[in-house]
Amino acid sequence: MSRDEARALDRRLCDLYGLSRCLLLGRARAGIAALLDEVGGPLMAPSNLCPAVVAAARAAGAPLLLVPVSPHSGLAPAAGFRDRMRVRPGPGVAMPAHLCGYEAEGRALAPVAAETGWFVLENDTLMVAAPRGPGGRTPFGDAVLVSFGAAKTAEAGVGGALLTDDPALARALAARIAHWPVPDAETWAVETDLTMIRRHARRLGRPGLAETL
Repeated sequence: MSRDEARALDRRLCDLYGLSRCLLLGRARAGIAALLDEVGGPLMAPSNLCPAVVAAARAAGAPLLLVPVSPHSGLAPAAGFRDRMRVRPGPGVAMPAHLCGYEAEGRALAPVAAETGWFVLENDTLMVAAPRGPGGRTPFGDAVLVSFGAAKTAEAGVGGALLTDDPALARALAARIAHWPVPDAETWAVETDLTMIRRHARRLGRPGLAETL
């Protein structure tokens, strides 16, 4: 992706979500790891999370707190996040996630997160909840995570982005990832192999094995 293409993608995503800062990443999970490094504390996420999210938490040395999901929608109810925030005050990153066709119950989290010191990361890797036109919804998170990987909604190649209205956070995250190496072909091959192994372990009913890789 050229610099001009990256800037155009940056502007387009900011326009879609109504946020002012966009940090482009090699993978969306890299944004999770960078944010955990910056904020500190555990990652609180839905129990049906992708194994790649577990890998991001492990890379940041962050514990995982899982919130049970609804058997009907696959979403983690807001009450599950709120209860855990109150039991274990922050710092930490709470990550409600939208699914295909279903929007997470995240708007009620802001007051409790502010009281307890939690950072809310709105995971919209499938762009379920992107605002559409004037009067559209606004994000509820302190930041929004978007993905461009295979089978994702945003057709922008491989990668992801973190969006926020907090300029200080955007600068801090940009400085944090500035020294990270650029992935080469061998790195992508290892990444693909590990992803396939994690998915196979999940299908075998061995999620614990998937989460150690």
